[in-house]
Amino acid sequence: MTRGGASLHVFRQNFQVAALPVAAYIPAMPDATAPSPSDDMLAALLAAPVPRKVPAELLRTANRQPLMLILVILGLGPTFLGLLAVWLFFPWGYQHDQQLNLGPTQHGSGRVTAQTQTNLSEGSSRSTEVPVYAYEFVFSPRGGAESKGICYTTGQKWASGSPVDVEYLAADPTVARITGSRTSEVSMDILVFLPPLFLATGLTLVITGLGLRRRRRWLLKNGVVGEGRVQSVGPLTGRVNRQPSPVPIFRITLLQTNPTVAQLHKVWALPLIQRQEIEFFQARLASQQPVFMLYDPARPKRVIFPETLLLK
Repeated sequence: MTRGGASLHVFRQNFQVAALPVAAYIPAMPDATAPSPSDDMLAALLAAPVPRKVPAELLRTANRQPLMLILVILGLGPTFLGLLAVWLFFPWGYQHDQQLNLGPTQHGSGRVTAQTQTNLSEGSSRSTEVPVYAYEFVFSPRGGAESKGICYTTGQKWASGSPVDVEYLAADPTVARITGSRTSEVSMDILVFLPPLFLATGLTLVITGLGLRRRRRWLLKNGVVGEGRVQSVGPLTGRVNRQPSPVPIFRITLLQTNPTVAQLHKVWALPLIQRQEIEFFQARLASQQPVFMLYDPARPKRVIFPETLLLK
């Protein structure tokens, strides 16, 4: 991209003359000074009335903006972990516990045939974690043959061979547990805390990334053309372990110079993925050349800078 290419330069000069239609200021350029097609494309887009027909090339470039893609990619990781946590920690026996809680149930004598410590534990920290134990048991329901079952507790309650009281559904003796235990390996407490944490984090990132993509496409089509001047470009600073340290984020401050809209915009950029954008704004700060904006007149803080779509 030629920053401030010939067509954009002509558009910029005439953009300030409000008496004539903007579309009249896109002249045919001589071959010797002809800008790249992308410059012509952007100049024509900015000159077009809303709703604009955005060229497919610009839409593809807008959709490939690294920040949006990174947010979506970063969000997919926690989302996948959240779904995996739901699968691994879902209390699959919870339905049987609810059936036994609602009843009607009957009780019978039983015996623990095997007791093992599972790989799961529950607790708010490593020092307070309590292992989950599994118990295989046998019992004889009233008027029926001997049945088998398995149940769980957090912390050991019975040893192998211990006599136990077993409760079971009167209508279906295969749904049974030792009194004081549960039929699911994990309790609902884990499902309520861990998976929602991952899912909320992941989905927030994904939705934010897709929302930025949707907003950018909307502004390209419907945004009002404006100009702004870069006021400052510099790195943010933060504190790590109570010591000042640089944070790899740049803050770019722009003052929107439209006569009818006075807005101060603060834009954040990551040097690792937005180096060209930072250099673009630094160059505009040094030259004091305005920057084109497309903004939502209903929410002027929502703004994009279409010239950055031409950065290569």
